[in-house]
Amino acid sequence: LALRKAKSFNYSNEIGKLYTGDQVIRCPSPVENSTYWYVYSPKHKKVGYVNKKYLRYYKEYTGNVYYYAKVKKGYLALRNYKSSDPSNITGKMYTGDWVIVLNKSNSTYWMVYSPDLEKAGYTNKNYLKRLW
Repeated sequence: LALRKAKSFNYSNEIGKLYTGDQVIRCPSPVENSTYWYVYSPKHKKVGYVNKKYLRYYKEYTGNVYYYAKVKKGYLALRNYKSSDPSNITGKMYTGDWVIVLNKSNSTYWMVYSPDLEKAGYTNKNYLKRLW
């Protein structure tokens, strides 16, 4: 099953290969359509699209990954790259907004999914606090 950077069948948009038993975490988003779901692949440490007809529900993801934004003023940026460049902001999170941490491998920018924004991206981990 191809992990794709776009919602279409095209060899040029493949960013990873998934095999039977590989797990993905669905990140519901308004950019999904009736064929392709937006998912995070722990195997590839990437978000992308997969044809949903090839997915089988296993269980609800319940890892200890729930955090919330905590900023003194303003907002916490959701970004499409691991940098603080103003041009890469894709969303704004405010104190109390919660996220699901998908990947903690970077020392500053964690990959998260924001249910409020219905987007996945990177944010500065120093402004996240564990929910429980």
